[in-house]
Amino acid sequence: AEHKYKDLKIEFDYVSSRQKKGDIIFFDDYTPGLFDEVVEFVDEIENQHSYKINKIMSSSLRGYAYATKLTD
Repeated sequence: AEHKYKDLKIEFDYVSSRQKKGDIIFFDDYTPGLFDEVVEFVDEIENQHSYKINKIMSSSLRGYAYATKLTD
C-alpha cells in the first residue's frame, strides 16, 4: 500500500465503500516520525468515528493500526 496521504485516501475510499460493519482495514507503518502521512490519515479516520482504530507499537520504529468498521 501507499504511504502518501492522497494515495491512502484513494485506497481507503475504494475499500471502505465495499465493507460491511465489522470488516477491518490493516495499516502497516503507523509510525510517528517515520510515516507521518500514514499516522495523519489513520488519526483522521479515528476522529470521524466511522471506524474503531486499534494501534500496535511493536517498537519505536515499527507501528501498525487496524480499523474496524462500525456501521454499514
